Amino acid sequence: MNPWVGLLKKEFRISRLCIFGSVGFVVISNLIAYAFSLKYGDPGILFVPSIVIVAFHVFYVAFFMFVSLQIESRHLHLWLHTSQSAFRLLGAKLFVGVVGFLVSFLVAGIFAYVGFVQLRGSYIAKETWDSMLVLNSGLIVAGNIVFLSICIAIWLVFCWTVYRLCKQFAPKLGIIMTSIIIVLFAWLENWFGKTALYDRLTKWGYFDIEFINTMVMNGKHVILEKTEHFPLGVLVYYACIAIGLFLLSAWLIDRKVEV
Repeated sequence: MNPWVGLLKKEFRISRLCIFGSVGFVVISNLIAYAFSLKYGDPGILFVPSIVIVAFHVFYVAFFMFVSLQIESRHLHLWLHTSQSAFRLLGAKLFVGVVGFLVSFLVAGIFAYVGFVQLRGSYIAKETWDSMLVLNSGLIVAGNIVFLSICIAIWLVFCWTVYRLCKQFAPKLGIIMTSIIIVLFAWLENWFGKTALYDRLTKWGYFDIEFINTMVMNGKHVILEKTEHFPLGVLVYYACIAIGLFLLSAWLIDRKVEV
């Protein structure tokens, strides 16, 4: 068997409860909200919880990685003392986490779209409804949530790696040292974000995105089309940072973290 396939099967085996549990939670929560919306004749009762559930998926992959890494921490010597590199070990976890996220996110997105459609006529004026604009806006939001979820997860992996490293040198001060290092990284990123070099690296490749903007007219929300200019450079910049942190985490685990 291919070692990579074996890793994926192992990760799925130890994480399947989390994956199936999240999908089950999404379905049950939305069905309960839908039942209440039918009972009280208010479609907003379904729409609001469905949107909240979709939004919370931004933390899905990070939570998945945290739980998975905590499970490995119980037998860290067995996890690290394998023939597989840390890049493959972390990559397998991230891949399974992203797949689980996409399944759960798709189910949540379907419920959110159904909830949004039911607002037509009661909260949203029918004459202003544009399904393609709704779909485009939803895809833009979904893409951002996917990107943020993966980036947050990689930051968590980096924090976990730093913590394991600090714990080796100062077991009682591991959390404090990790917090200091993370705060320092955040300060440096905030400082760099105000420099001219940051503008050069990010403010390029502008493209127009159209999304929903609403206004209230005669007690109903009227959908308007709003266009914004968005720089592709921002996505590339933060994607590079995420890749760099992931590679750095794998390097530190391979060469510095001991058990």
